[in-house]
Amino acid sequence: MSTIKVDTIATRTGSGNITVSNALTGNNIITSANITSGAVTNAKIASGVDASKLTTGDVPFAQLDNTFTKATIDLSSTTAFTGIPVGVNIIHLALFNGVSSGDIRIRLRTGGSTVTSNYFCALAYRYTAGSNSWGSDGGLNLTTGILVPGNWGTAKVNLNCTIVRNQTSDDSNPSFSAFGNVFYRDYNTHGGGGFMQGIQTGLGGALDGIAFNSSNTIASGKATIYYR
Repeated sequence: MSTIKVDTIATRTGSGNITVSNALTGNNIITSANITSGAVTNAKIASGVDASKLTTGDVPFAQLDNTFTKATIDLSSTTAFTGIPVGVNIIHLALFNGVSSGDIRIRLRTGGSTVTSNYFCALAYRYTAGSNSWGSDGGLNLTTGILVPGNWGTAKVNLNCTIVRNQTSDDSNPSFSAFGNVFYRDYNTHGGGGFMQGIQTGLGGALDGIAFNSSNTIASGKATIYYR
């Protein structure tokens, strides 16, 4: 092997490029000043680049992980979503035409069991007294679930709600906040509607499921969950 020591290499004519037949090895062969701006393509960037390297600009929305996991259950046979992974921070729920001989209670689960305590829910509602005017109203303070749309007999309960994990808690005893809207379809023919706000102040373990319970029996309805 031969060694050539020079300070500058130039072409014979002073113009054009120098062609290298084999790869160059060594330290500091190419400096950033010698890389043409915009010349490094995606194919030349290794996978697994640390996110801390992205210090300026905006990441396109399409490149962010915005995927929600979705599942649907028939409440006439299944009343709980199970297998929610540890660390889920936001849950969306939708109830379609739920009918119960008692009230309907949304509760949280941990360790494979439904938690029945540490709930506080406020429900405000308006409903028809027989005409299409929703002239009657009322409200309840409930402790039977994080969200409780109430007991409306044979009316079909439809709701959509969001449950969020409070970031100040940890997985040993997390707390949750929730809010949602509800529509009492067919109640006294013309129906009614309401708003719910609730909290769960200490689950006692990592969240792993959501349950739809009742003071009696849920006869029918479909529930859908989205979480991430």
